[in-house]
Formats: sequence, structure tokens, C-alpha cells
Amino acid sequence: MTIFTYKSTLKITPGKVKRNEKSDIYSLGVLLWELTSGTSPFNNLTSVAVILKIINNEKEKVIPGTPTDYSELYKSCWSSDPDKRPTLEKI
Repeated sequence: MTIFTYKSTLKITPGKVKRNEKSDIYSLGVLLWELTSGTSPFNNLTSVAVILKIINNEKEKVIPGTPTDYSELYKSCWSSDPDKRPTLEKI
């Protein structure tokens, strides 16, 4: 497992992006996916490969049998646009 799987593209690309609620929401989305998969995202890849997937906005696939409302929730948390991520209150 690598901590990079919990970071959004904005957090691992160069620039001055401050951690805020929206970056925490991204991490929560990753955790919600883990609950259905039983594993960490991209757990068979190196840290460099994981970083490349995140930079390219690649996500793990929805696990078969996951309720649609639940998968839509965590996918909205993964949005590459922080302004499109739900608030904690909405979650």
C-alpha cells in the first residue's frame, strides 16, 4: 500500500495547493472504495506507477455487486474537480 492512493491529482502535482476539506473528501472516497474491495487501490503497483495513475486521473473500477448509490457517492468524492466533490454534510 502507498499513501499516494489517498491523494488527489492536485496534491501530488507541483504547485501550492493547500490541504482542505475537499482533499479530505477525496481521501474518504478512496476509503469507501476500499470497504467494498477489501484491498487498497492499485495495491499490486509500485509507488511510481500509482502516482502516474493518479496524475492521469485513473481510478479503480467499481466492484461488481456494489450498490449504485454507494459507488456514485465514492466516485463523486474522487472527482478531479474539487468543487464537484460533495461536502461532508451531504455525505
